[in-house]
Amino acid sequence: MLFRRCFWPLAIAWGFVAVASAQPPAVTLPTFPQVPTLNPITPSGMTRGTTLELAVSGSNLDQPIGVRASFPVQAEFPTDANNGNDPGKLRVKLTVPADAPIGMQSLAIVTKRGISNATNFCVDDLPQVIEVDTNRAKTTPQVLAIPAVVAARADGEVTDWFQFAVTANQRLSFEVIGHRLGSPIDPVIRIYSQATGRELPGIYSDDAPGAQTDSRLTYTFKDAGNYLISVHDQQYRGGPNFFYRLRIGDFPIAIAAYPMGVQRGQAATVNFAGTTPDPLAPAAIPAIPDLRSHVSAAPRYAQGGASGWPVDLFVTDAPNLTDIEPNNDAAKAQKLTLPVNVTGRFLDKGDVDCYAITLTKGQRLKVVGQTYEVLSPSELYLTLKNAMGGEVAKSNPQQAATIDFTAPADGVYTLQVEQLNFVSGPNEVYFLQLSHGAADFAVKLGVDRVSLAPGTTSAIPILAQTRTDLPGPIEVSITGIAGVTGSVVIEPGRAPLAPNLPLMWLPITVAPNVAMGSYPLQIEAKSTVGTTVIRREAVASDVIASRFSGLPFPPRVLQTETTLAVTAPASVKLSATLAANEAAKTVPLNLTIRAERAAGVDGEIALTAFGVPPNVTLALKPIPKGMNEVVIPLTAAIAVPETILPLIIRGQIKVNNRDEAMLTAPISPRVTLPATVTLEPAGPVSLKIGQKTNIKAKIARLGTYAGPVAIEVKNLPANVTAARVTAAPDQAEVTLELTAAGNAMPGDKGDVQLSATATGAGNQVANSPNWTLKVVK
Repeated sequence: MLFRRCFWPLAIAWGFVAVASAQPPAVTLPTFPQVPTLNPITPSGMTRGTTLELAVSGSNLDQPIGVRASFPVQAEFPTDANNGNDPGKLRVKLTVPADAPIGMQSLAIVTKRGISNATNFCVDDLPQVIEVDTNRAKTTPQVLAIPAVVAARADGEVTDWFQFAVTANQRLSFEVIGHRLGSPIDPVIRIYSQATGRELPGIYSDDAPGAQTDSRLTYTFKDAGNYLISVHDQQYRGGPNFFYRLRIGDFPIAIAAYPMGVQRGQAATVNFAGTTPDPLAPAAIPAIPDLRSHVSAAPRYAQGGASGWPVDLFVTDAPNLTDIEPNNDAAKAQKLTLPVNVTGRFLDKGDVDCYAITLTKGQRLKVVGQTYEVLSPSELYLTLKNAMGGEVAKSNPQQAATIDFTAPADGVYTLQVEQLNFVSGPNEVYFLQLSHGAADFAVKLGVDRVSLAPGTTSAIPILAQTRTDLPGPIEVSITGIAGVTGSVVIEPGRAPLAPNLPLMWLPITVAPNVAMGSYPLQIEAKSTVGTTVIRREAVASDVIASRFSGLPFPPRVLQTETTLAVTAPASVKLSATLAANEAAKTVPLNLTIRAERAAGVDGEIALTAFGVPPNVTLALKPIPKGMNEVVIPLTAAIAVPETILPLIIRGQIKVNNRDEAMLTAPISPRVTLPATVTLEPAGPVSLKIGQKTNIKAKIARLGTYAGPVAIEVKNLPANVTAARVTAAPDQAEVTLELTAAGNAMPGDKGDVQLSATATGAGNQVANSPNWTLKVVK
């Protein structure tokens, strides 16, 4: 399936975007050799209401203390066979309650040294079966008792075969969770009669709608008997990472919830859209009071049975509606009050949905349509018409379906929504956001996990901010965990100083009394517009998307997963102190790195800096063995812009023959000119023709600059002069004499400035704010 014209209207932090263009260089982030790493888990899921022992592999898996899962689970680590002492492998026994939500989940291992990367893990309500190695031929299929979900893997140049039995007129659904599981597989499934060995005509699936290149279908078997299903990659690729899960049972296949959103803080009931033959049971969604932007719901037939694979829903601030038929023309247009979200569908051939919106003169209407982003195959064309039926705005068919319109007069406007290619059917669904263009924003994090010892501070990289009509700062802070704090402010216009650098660093401090273990980490971003406080959850969407092998739209419900692991006490606590808060250009600023070592830890500590932009030098050197401090000069060249430098220092030491790394808190010197000057008092200054007057210049030396500063007056009117004065290193104020010659012209000049030249730092010049000189008779 091809995904085109995808749109992130800032996505309301909706997070995952299909990208078809060249990407900027990856942001360079620190690594931590002591934290565990986890390889993909086999089997890649389990049945709820059961217990499963997993044998996992990776690194630093010894000394486990628990798991971090996105689903309810109890974890035990068997103590036999030296389990828990081998860094490369580990056995863990998982028990999932019978009422756990099914769907795509995540699982990580937590040890005394930190938390591993999360790996994708499915929870299902179908009985799980492990694939056997003898099912590589049609004559030797693996026999299944259905319903079942098979945890399997595709090998190159072969097909996997499974046999199942049905009764006459039995209905079954078949679904492969492959690419959506993070596997590179592009699966194809076909159904065969075992009696004839022939494929059932037309009963196959490749790139099913809404499945992102995965396969799924529902079929009713006319005749009882044994049948075969084959599974292979579309190009017959395979290998250890080509895992998949084959679901077989009488469950519905839904493409989307209907509506696709629920309003924050309110319980709701949603239905489902898709090619389901029987009615589906509505799904109850409890009120979501927190910052989560997505939830999921699994479809089920009204008469009961197994669950279909879940679909994601948006959690929105605005109400959510569905289109109400008939609304095919302006006379029957469905009335909307903004802001609102609408889920619609083109069920019948030629279906057009019309919505009536009342606008006053000068009022803005912003419409954002989504289809591919919500896994619908549909394409939208939007037209806005006035009360006379005249077209006043429309979407561009070659781009995302959006309209941004300002009403020239009061009136009722009709939004007409059409399927661009005139396709109809139950899968042709869409999601509309309609608003008056309210401010919004999103904040993207660079990591989804942090491992930190009690009593220490570290940093979380912030990669980007995205704004829509938001003029003010964004405050990002850590909330919800007692004893864990941190905040930073992102100013408007702030951008990374180089493509491979983070935007900012969010400090995170864990108090000494916080117990070892894992904690869900909620990172709130908020901004105020007038009296309205906008709150969003900062998300590590790129990190989570990396688990899904280029899947265009990974599960949105997982995007807000960020976890803190509080570890055993640190071997080394690292801190950094600047000699001044400003880094004057070309003037070295000393940075002192201090190490607080645990008893017996005396090795050399190698240091690395992160976030250092071009034209900034940091003369790093290690903290020698047995020493606790080193001083490092930081120098910003003249070409560096006057802004905050978001830096951190990483230390690495070997303890008991294992490498350990740690970070300082963020270091944020502001790059400045070496000196600034202001007029005291601020003016205006009056000067009579033919006379003199004195003015005072107040000098501020910034950073560690302590040299002379030459002060002069710029932009004086004709025949008015002032001699240049140099302030000695110990002077913070000088007096300058202004002289108006007899032929000076009376009048006001409002752009007069003082200039300060740091003669000891490359003659860098700073100008004061403009002030007014009044030349009078």
